[in-house]
Amino acid sequence: MHKDEIFQYLDFTCYFDLQNIPVPSNQDSIIHYLIEDGIILKQDNGFYAITNMGAILFAKSLLSFDRLSRKALRIIQYDGNNKLLIKKESTENTGYAAGFEGIMKYIDALLPSEEIIGEATRNKKNIYPIVAVRETIANALIHQDLSVSGTGPIVEIFDNGTGMSYEDLAEKYVLIGKNKREKVIRQTYHRGLQIHFDPRAYLHTL
Repeated sequence: MHKDEIFQYLDFTCYFDLQNIPVPSNQDSIIHYLIEDGIILKQDNGFYAITNMGAILFAKSLLSFDRLSRKALRIIQYDGNNKLLIKKESTENTGYAAGFEGIMKYIDALLPSEEIIGEATRNKKNIYPIVAVRETIANALIHQDLSVSGTGPIVEIFDNGTGMSYEDLAEKYVLIGKNKREKVIRQTYHRGLQIHFDPRAYLHTL
């Protein structure tokens, strides 16, 4: 793809914001940063390709990437504890890093909570600490096997528990009651996580 197209597919401002780096004033400087950190590749023909890592973290929409479109996060809230009764369902199509804060705000609003009434105040207290929820979801997203193309991550919220799973896979994360590329991922996810796939693989070569 031409370098102008990269900005149509990737939320590059999020990339710089998460690393506390001012957004460069020209395209060539932005491209330089993205190449250095393995977000994109420059090919021998002068065109560019977005890597798996770049897309899964910073895509404006994962639907733009055929190999990753099923990796969009689904969030399902059930009525009570019955999986047949869905109260709310949402699919978050942005890249995981680009959309993570919005995802967590949405999930936080759905989590089971209790109201604490003080002398002059009313406060909401989640049954599950949001820090634990955040860590569980982030780790589940990053530790999925991207070579399995037909599955996607799901957050399931019940009245008596919250879980993270993958479609058609037995692997499950559950909350019960109470080198340079690695540096980029830590900064991006804040967070000490690892990407378990080849970040140099091509996605787009338009």
